[in-house]
Amino acid sequence: MARTPTGRRAFVWLIALLALAGCDRFREQASDGAADLRPDLPADLAAPDGGCSDDPGTDPHNCGACGRDCQGGACVAGECQPLVLAASRAAPQDLAVAHGFVYWVEQGTAANLALDGKVMQVPVAGCPSQGADCPKTLAQDQVSPGGVAVDQNALYWLEHSDGQTTVGTGRVWQLPLPETTPVVFASGQDRPRKVAIEAQRLFWVTSSEMRGKYLVGGTGDGLTLADNQPSPVEITVHGTRVYWTNYGTSDYSGSVMKSELTGAHLETLADKQQQPRGIAAGPTFVYWANAGNGTIMRVDPQSPSPEAVASSVATPNAVELDQEWLYYLEGGTQPYYADGRVVALRLDGSEKRTLATGQIYPRSLALDATCVYWVNRGTPGQDKLDGAVMKSARPR
Repeated sequence: MARTPTGRRAFVWLIALLALAGCDRFREQASDGAADLRPDLPADLAAPDGGCSDDPGTDPHNCGACGRDCQGGACVAGECQPLVLAASRAAPQDLAVAHGFVYWVEQGTAANLALDGKVMQVPVAGCPSQGADCPKTLAQDQVSPGGVAVDQNALYWLEHSDGQTTVGTGRVWQLPLPETTPVVFASGQDRPRKVAIEAQRLFWVTSSEMRGKYLVGGTGDGLTLADNQPSPVEITVHGTRVYWTNYGTSDYSGSVMKSELTGAHLETLADKQQQPRGIAAGPTFVYWANAGNGTIMRVDPQSPSPEAVASSVATPNAVELDQEWLYYLEGGTQPYYADGRVVALRLDGSEKRTLATGQIYPRSLALDATCVYWVNRGTPGQDKLDGAVMKSARPR
């Protein structure tokens, strides 16, 4: 896996640059202060001998309500606080959660022309202490890795190029689990960006295509399922459909796309979008983030008519959803993006909660049964090594 930087050109600087690339209809509720405890604890449960807590404002196992566990985070004024799982990271870009671990890719440093990217893992509970084996490096000397996905059997990630020639030298890697030796799952990819997985197939987007390959017995380097796509950005799969966002040929020509798993029935769900990024799909709606105009959008694929569910969002980067909540990341404001947030909206529009503030350019989201996970990319364009992997308890 190791490579030397000899002969690699400064074109990789472009990789680092590319990575920087009002009130909504939902009722917002205050997220700080004791008055926001939800719900008030009944008197017979609030006492220590009642099986709950006498201080729901600070009890991390009954934070603001009986049984609301902060999953390792602190409880302040009845609100669970985010927990740092890994700090001082070099531009984390994407993450996935499974098997009791958080897996993520780091694009590397500008000083090393993004040739020092890594694939990492950390237990979902965090390291007992930050040391040589935790967080654990699964692969190193990767050229600006951009996306990661995991299933029961293997971890997959995308490598931008071979570090010498930009076009057509990217790779999709597979690491069988438990960790063994990474193998190339697909080669000859043109600047692959993000990846999604379902039971039988892996899907990813490159500079101009949506591609796929069966996990077992798939065709060579994968098949082109949709071509001539204008700068795909993010991808997700739900049921029998694949969805992805295209940046477009300008800041105002982005689109949201849909196809069957085979690539059949390609359809544009939304056009004229402003810098669309993260995308998530549920049983009724498809959601995405428009970084260009600060909106979180949704559309019903059965009757496409896009609508905003949140506006005045500071550089929205990613969205995810569960059965009750839509989560999104605010990247923050220029020039340092140090005011990023993690926000949850109830799908029925009845409530909005801020799960984390003061995040440095949060970029990608993942969920498990109890927590929300995200990566903070860190200060854009600078090797401050202030990226981080974070988590917070899911709202109840």
